[in-house]
Amino acid sequence: VLRLDDRGVGGSSKGTPEDTSASFATDITAAVDFLSAKGFKKIGLIGHSEGGLIAPMVAVQNTKVQFVISLAGPGITIDQMMLLQSQSIAKSQGATSTQIEASTAFNKKVYAYIINYNGSNLKADFQPYIKEEFIKLTQNQGLTETQIDEFVAQQTPSITSPWYVYFLKFNPELYWSKIKIPVLALNGSLDLQVKATENLAGIQAYLTKAGNKKATIKELPGLNHLFQEAKTGSTAEYSTIEQTIAPVVLDTMSNWILGLK
Repeated sequence: VLRLDDRGVGGSSKGTPEDTSASFATDITAAVDFLSAKGFKKIGLIGHSEGGLIAPMVAVQNTKVQFVISLAGPGITIDQMMLLQSQSIAKSQGATSTQIEASTAFNKKVYAYIINYNGSNLKADFQPYIKEEFIKLTQNQGLTETQIDEFVAQQTPSITSPWYVYFLKFNPELYWSKIKIPVLALNGSLDLQVKATENLAGIQAYLTKAGNKKATIKELPGLNHLFQEAKTGSTAEYSTIEQTIAPVVLDTMSNWILGLK
């Protein structure tokens, strides 16, 4: 296993606010090339969550990668994944179906605006748009102008950041549909952030499109997004669980790797 520090440590650059998942993929490609230069040939990638997005990107671009393990990686378009995530988390927090429907409609508009934007100043143009939509969403909640402005000021920088814009526009099909090397894709059944059923089905469909006959797709019961044994899968539950990762995940990965020909 290769362990490396974050950007900015040692001789590496610190990165910039313009960095995206594509930038991070170049870091992993450099890591693969480093191992290859050391003489290693059976090199594989294990990526969790965003890493499960980056791993197939690198595998398509770098032929030295011999296998990929996706842990809760996306298998559907990111806007779809995020809508499912928001709905699941809201439900776990006790939101009503009416509230979930309203927030889903709001999120759909926000995501569509970001994805389809072709102007020259996203941050400046997005602020009045999200303010108008937020006012519609909360019109009967008695929020003050100050509270509305605080929400807009808080949300705009993150939603319009280069990383988030790239992430929101990302389509996993572009990479999964080109991968022919062995793939193990795992998700926990209680994952509220990257829903198992939809995302695993997406990965399976894209690998089938690629003609990949070396794919193993598994939903592991009772595990959350962090692959901990959980009761609800709620994000609030993460910090209350002492377990780092369920042993079944480690066993599944190691047995699969050792079984590769």
